[in-house]
Amino acid sequence: MKIRLYLIILLVCFSLLCVVFMNKEGFKSDYSDYNSIDRIMNSSNEYAYCVAGTVTCNDGTLNKIDDDYTGGKTYNFLCSDNTYAECKGNFLHNKDYLNWITPTARQVNFSFSDRYKGFTEPYDYIPIDISGNYINFYDSNNTVLDNIHKCEMLGSQQETDECYKQTNTYGINGISGISGTPGTPGTPGTPGSTGSPGSTGSTPSQCIANYGTNVGDPLCCGQKGILQYFASKYVCPSSAPTCSNYVCGKSYGTCS
Repeated sequence: MKIRLYLIILLVCFSLLCVVFMNKEGFKSDYSDYNSIDRIMNSSNEYAYCVAGTVTCNDGTLNKIDDDYTGGKTYNFLCSDNTYAECKGNFLHNKDYLNWITPTARQVNFSFSDRYKGFTEPYDYIPIDISGNYINFYDSNNTVLDNIHKCEMLGSQQETDECYKQTNTYGINGISGISGTPGTPGTPGTPGSTGSPGSTGSTPSQCIANYGTNVGDPLCCGQKGILQYFASKYVCPSSAPTCSNYVCGKSYGTCS
């Protein structure tokens, strides 16, 4: 009987540890599987987005809405007990209204709600999505305003560093050296900044943008995102102006 009780206690403790360590600031079981952003719909048919968190109800249950949103799941802003749903697990949950600024050269203002805890302000268009390891920010015309690594949305530098390690995305634009000698990890940024680029081997033709691309301009090859100031050396030279086959977070392109 004592052995059985002991085993039950061990099982409960193990389960609690799993809950703590497998739900990292809303990034689910590990950082690499965070690839969607759930949202709630309010009474005005606008949507508030739960970035790097999990939509929850404290006492009631969530009311899921079936719609054509492909970026995640949609829920009603009211739980079954008529309390508001909350976005828990991200660094915004314990703050009141926050006009957050993206930690890049673009410094785009992105508002979070004081009414819907942890969510963005409500929008009548989709202002944010995830593409690979990167979060993209849009205006109402679907123009990309900025993009950041999803690890930058975590609540502490320790979590951010661990996220970069788990997703193996130290280095420029989420890529360690692809060809030549593997790149060394970039130095993690301070809170609210982006890590400095890692080295990328000796191949000079690695690229993410065509010749003539300036900081803030779109990347090449149909990839979402804009050129950051620290990535300027990955713009093709005039002698080989076209960047081909670049895939964000996976492989550099080649200049020709």
